Amino acid sequence: MRRFMLLLLLLTLSLGMVGCNEDKFMNLRGSVQDRFTGEVLSGVQVEIANFLVESNANGYFILEDIPVIDDLKVEDRLIKVTAPGYRTYVQELSLEEGDKRVDIKLDTKERKEFIFVSDKDGHKNIYLSDIYGDNITQLTQDRGNNWAPNWSEERKKIIFLSDRNGHSNIYTMKADGSNLQQITYTTSNKEDPIWLNKDEIIFASDRDGDYELYQTNLSSSYLKKITDNNHYDGQVSYSSANNKLLYVSETTGEKKIHIMNQDGQGKMVLHTGFGKDSHPSWSADGRTILFTNQGDSISTIYRINPNGSGLKKVLDNKSKIYDYASYDHKGELILFVVEEDGAKSIKILSSQNKIESVLFEEDRDYDSPEWK
Repeated sequence: MRRFMLLLLLLTLSLGMVGCNEDKFMNLRGSVQDRFTGEVLSGVQVEIANFLVESNANGYFILEDIPVIDDLKVEDRLIKVTAPGYRTYVQELSLEEGDKRVDIKLDTKERKEFIFVSDKDGHKNIYLSDIYGDNITQLTQDRGNNWAPNWSEERKKIIFLSDRNGHSNIYTMKADGSNLQQITYTTSNKEDPIWLNKDEIIFASDRDGDYELYQTNLSSSYLKKITDNNHYDGQVSYSSANNKLLYVSETTGEKKIHIMNQDGQGKMVLHTGFGKDSHPSWSADGRTILFTNQGDSISTIYRINPNGSGLKKVLDNKSKIYDYASYDHKGELILFVVEEDGAKSIKILSSQNKIESVLFEEDRDYDSPEWK
């Protein structure tokens, strides 16, 4: 009897130990936010296998007691996140016992695109891309160089420079790259043509020895000189919201941002600080200006008001060079170029000061972005 009771006790303990060994669970915590704006997203469904929760008001979620099973099917290890207005997020998750954290960034379904210039095919050409760098369309196909693109206000046409015929001249094309039209036929160098309206344009040219700003129409039936001095004037940007022109001028001895009326009157220096200013751009409502400044071993993106007040640093760096900063139409995202280790890349800065790389490649330049 004594031997029988001992065997029964050992059998009971053995069976109990086998059952406990299989109980492994994972607790999954995380957050959901907009990839580019950094905005936290509440009420978003987060699902894995048969477990489903929603993110709270602060964008956080927790999935508790997820069984850890070694031979689980792939579809039962997928974390799936869905939210109105965003692309569905699906990612395979490694199941591990204990606590695990995952921060999820959702991509918006809203179509945000920009044009840019790249030499990735050997010559400078103009391309169209979405903000994820996934869908890229080449708009110019010529063996010559094509650069300095600028959208018409309704975003149906693009004006740009090309040396396809031996000299830099101004061309236009439709948004899809079709219907190419040559506007100028001169041998002088030109910079940064922009649309003034559907029929008139402004550009910089050194036809009189130094770069000045000129206005003409698409038929080149007239030519009006807007600036007239012995110093550089260029990198012009127009705001239809307040009928003003931004440009860079060297009349003060250093390249500085200036502002004037569309007719060339009312010229005023906007920024008098140290360093060389470049490529100013307007916000969609004409209330804010972005520009870049290259100082002593530091590159900075600034914003400023059209009357010269409200100067504020947006981003700076001592080892990289910034340029071509511009707001999207909502004023939430800033496209800009970073030059580092001899190559230029395109990045996006959110209103939460988060930087996302969009287009980058070693030994290739991605330059001159402009929002569609």
